[in-house]
Amino acid sequence: MTINKPSVVILIPAYNAENYLKEAINSSLNQTYKMCRVVVINDASTDATGDLISKYENNLKVEIIHNEKNKGKAESLNQLLPNLNETYVALMDADDVMHPHRIENQVQFMNEHPDVGASSGFMEYISSDGRVIGKATLDLLTDEDARRYQENKEPFAIFCPCAILRTVVFQDGDLLFRKRFWPADDIDLWNRIYETKWRVIVQPEVLMQYRVHGSSAVTSNFFNTRQQFEFVRESMRARRRGEVEPTRAEFLQACEDKPVWYRLNKRRKIHAKGMYRGAGFAVAEKNYLSGIRMMAIACLLQPGYSLRRLIQQVVK
Repeated sequence: MTINKPSVVILIPAYNAENYLKEAINSSLNQTYKMCRVVVINDASTDATGDLISKYENNLKVEIIHNEKNKGKAESLNQLLPNLNETYVALMDADDVMHPHRIENQVQFMNEHPDVGASSGFMEYISSDGRVIGKATLDLLTDEDARRYQENKEPFAIFCPCAILRTVVFQDGDLLFRKRFWPADDIDLWNRIYETKWRVIVQPEVLMQYRVHGSSAVTSNFFNTRQQFEFVRESMRARRRGEVEPTRAEFLQACEDKPVWYRLNKRRKIHAKGMYRGAGFAVAEKNYLSGIRMMAIACLLQPGYSLRRLIQQVVK
């Protein structure tokens, strides 16, 4: 008897991704799970990205979309998500690499958990030249973990470049990425999916390699990233109180209304955490002087946090 397997579409938005996109596409095409197609969205790149993906035009498993103007990741994905015919949609960044079994293992996980709307796995951090430099895990493994976040009024996260979702989730026209929360717009989406009573849990298995380099959102403008996370959190709390979400202007004004000492202390802590994170990636990239400089700044700004984290990592 022939059993129809669920179909999967892999979406890869790409902007000026000429250095790594080929590896990302090939890792998508070389999956052990064969019921996949790959959609690459060229978001009006100004480098050789368009020329690179044109080489895949005759591949029947690859669809290429060229945005006439730069739309950003959120809008590039949103133009496709409500109209997909596959059972599942898998997301991926243009500079990352899938393990060959990623899709197969995620499909199995989603099939075994039919009330899970969105999930991801764990990831390895890799350097610009592909060396493994660390591992990224999450603590959202059970429904109890999700409830703990809810009780603490904190948003949870899954890894967007490793996310898999049921396409039926997007039949609700409100469940799309919201650009105003970028680069935390994915965290906003996962928590709104959870609020519709879909389960959101993580598969405890390394399935991706996430590339960290100077232009990565994970290493650049740490303060803005943290501020956007807090915007997501305040909007989530308002929704769950039955109130209207604040606009970004209202959120920023509320931040400005805090006492000066509070704002300076908060900025100190955020800057320290950003420096500590940057130091780790700089050392992994063998930029030792830069790493030492950033670690010194982190220890100066927040010695307790920085030294505790450093001791934990050395012992580990």
